[in-house]
Amino acid sequence: MKVQFAKWGNSLAIRVPSKLVESLGVLPGTVADMDLRGDRLVITPRKHVYRLDDLLAAITPDNLHAEVPTGARVGKEQID
Repeated sequence: MKVQFAKWGNSLAIRVPSKLVESLGVLPGTVADMDLRGDRLVITPRKHVYRLDDLLAAITPDNLHAEVPTGARVGKEQID
């Protein structure tokens, strides 16, 4: 697949074609590592690792949702 470097501020940029984006499963904001291997430029998207402490720390009164009704209690979840 042929791509072209373009000027972006003081840097150069390459657009990633949508077919590759779909194959990689990346989204805007995905972090990637970029390395030189010999004369090749290698870009590898990082897999995001979720940590429970980070997720819990991100909960605020503004983004905490209310209880969600799920119907009457049944079976062993029934409290007497």
